[in-house]
Amino acid sequence: MPLLLLSFSLQAQTDDHDHDHDHDHDDHSHHEHDHHANELGLAHLFVYFPGEKETAYGLHFHYLHYFADARYGIGLGTEYVFEHKHLNYGIVLSARPYKKFVLSISPGIAT
Repeated sequence: MPLLLLSFSLQAQTDDHDHDHDHDHDDHSHHEHDHHANELGLAHLFVYFPGEKETAYGLHFHYLHYFADARYGIGLGTEYVFEHKHLNYGIVLSARPYKKFVLSISPGIAT
């Protein structure tokens, strides 16, 4: 059964690198603070079931690890649709093609 998922995300990112925060912040040429190596995400979902013509509320959680260039990441995610009691587990693949614009796909298994 195809599903249409719309999500609104709240993400917490952690920073894995160690460096001295007392350096000159006017010189940004050697250090980028925009991208982090690890990401935790929590999102509210509105899932549309075309066969039943109804919408249900769900919740999504994922962990992503971004590679050294911070443009591509891989991780694990789970989603739960409350009204229909659907639970999905998946691998999350993510790409940042432009600044803070993120594209993600999560193929997985529904239970």
